[in-house]
Amino acid sequence: IQLSDGTVLFNRPPILDRAQSSDHSVNVPGVNYNFTIEMPNNAGEPLQKLVFEQESGAESLRFDLGRAEVHSGRSRRSGSLQPAKLQQDKDLLIMTFDPPIQPGQTITVSLPVRRNPSVTGTYFIGVTAFP
Repeated sequence: IQLSDGTVLFNRPPILDRAQSSDHSVNVPGVNYNFTIEMPNNAGEPLQKLVFEQESGAESLRFDLGRAEVHSGRSRRSGSLQPAKLQQDKDLLIMTFDPPIQPGQTITVSLPVRRNPSVTGTYFIGVTAFP
């Protein structure tokens, strides 16, 4: 869908199928935060970019950008690596796909942290998809 101002939208937005961490303990190094994203067959547009933003938590998560990975399929072990560029802009992590993720595909994004927070609690990370 393209609006009169040129903005492109999905017909059906991507689905955040799963978000999980590999370890919930405090102060554990090298924990992976994994996000599985499904692109509906009728999305209408490919997925060009994901933006991750920590929305709550007692401490800020410190991601290890050099070790982030994107795999096709539902897990880090299920598929081939997908090319992606990751950059940090203040509190946002911006992941751009080249080539874009096509409708009908599923990917798993793995964002490792240097160390889990030292304070227990719930840490919410918002994920926004852009065509």
